[in-house]
Amino acid sequence: MTALSYGVMPFPTSLLGRYPLQPIPIAIYGIDLILANVTGFIITLYMKGHPELCVSAVSSEAVRALIPVYAVTNGIYAAAIALAWIFPWASYFLYALVLAWLMVRYARLNNPFRPKSG
Repeated sequence: MTALSYGVMPFPTSLLGRYPLQPIPIAIYGIDLILANVTGFIITLYMKGHPELCVSAVSSEAVRALIPVYAVTNGIYAAAIALAWIFPWASYFLYALVLAWLMVRYARLNNPFRPKSG
């Protein structure tokens, strides 16, 4: 998570806590998630261009592999924002679905017991 996220996430989260089924807080939360994702992707691109700042260099292949992940994630967040006005619980479900999907995805990528290829 980026430093921007640490400073901005508490506000929409507190709005959700205070007004849990209101569409505006749900939409603000989704917009904040999209902005955090865009910020993370921009940082990834910056790190690709400045390998001296990384423990291991970010390759072009790694960036290309991340584009669909960011696109799908932000697309689901956009759908959740739209659903906030019609069916607020669906928005919560989509936010949780993205979280679960990313947790499983990154747990599999970082699994030390995964067989090594090649």
